[in-house]
Amino acid sequence: MRFILFFVLGGFLLVSCSTTRIVKPLAKKEVAVGFDFGGPIIDFAGIKIPVPFTSLSAAYGIDSMMTVFGGLHTTSLAFGNLQLDAGIVRDIIPAKGRIPGFSVAPIANMMVNFKGGDFRIYPELDLNLHWQYSLKRRHYMYFSLSNWFDPWAKKAHNEPNKAFYALNLALGHTFVTDKMRYTLELRWLAPHASNKNIVVTYNGIAGQGTMAFYFGLFRKF
Repeated sequence: MRFILFFVLGGFLLVSCSTTRIVKPLAKKEVAVGFDFGGPIIDFAGIKIPVPFTSLSAAYGIDSMMTVFGGLHTTSLAFGNLQLDAGIVRDIIPAKGRIPGFSVAPIANMMVNFKGGDFRIYPELDLNLHWQYSLKRRHYMYFSLSNWFDPWAKKAHNEPNKAFYALNLALGHTFVTDKMRYTLELRWLAPHASNKNIVVTYNGIAGQGTMAFYFGLFRKF
């Protein structure tokens, strides 16, 4: 079934199927496994709901400044498509007290259709500002600017690709305990692109892009 491949590869607004994986690096040698739920907000049966994309992920802290991570998109897998992402996040400016930190994350997004053999890879570069606003608690807010690059000449169904770059803006909050991280994230996907004359009704701002909502959790070891 190729529907989900079109939904993910062909829909130029759908360039993010999960929360920002890792914004603030893990501690050295710390391991975390995670689950994400959510997606772009669409009109469905008279209500506005986030597309229920799901994914699993894992991360490992190389040191206190750098973490490697990867994810498997389980919704795509259920429809016969292998969708993976893998990346590294590194603090360029570590947070100090209430002073925010700044990290960058180069990511590779890979997609394969089992039946047709279609293969795509999409580079991504995330720029993240994270702020632990309380010295008593480890919770933090973050703002992420995600740059998604589409080098392919054709989209799904052999349509010509006219959008080789997409921008996403994310605002999130992560609640931290000794063993868990819980994240709520609101995104504005492709704010530079019109969402008019598309089969799915997206909910953007002033007819541009679409808002998206995600929930993610990580279990730390």
